[in-house]
Amino acid sequence: MCGGTYARFVHRGTVDTLIQTYHYIWGVWFPKSGFELANRDDFECYTERFTGVNDSNSEIDIYFPIE
Repeated sequence: MCGGTYARFVHRGTVDTLIQTYHYIWGVWFPKSGFELANRDDFECYTERFTGVNDSNSEIDIYFPIE
């Protein structure tokens, strides 16, 4: 992972609803945030809070580099 500032989002729910979280990030949060996407990798982080693809209580951390 490269250094710098990242915006962290938490997706809660099944993997098949992950696209809704990305729609929120790109369609609502980024346009209103005043931040721009930095030229570094974005990534998803699956920790012990990820309890399965079909578990509605699962959590995935999503990180976008910002500037």
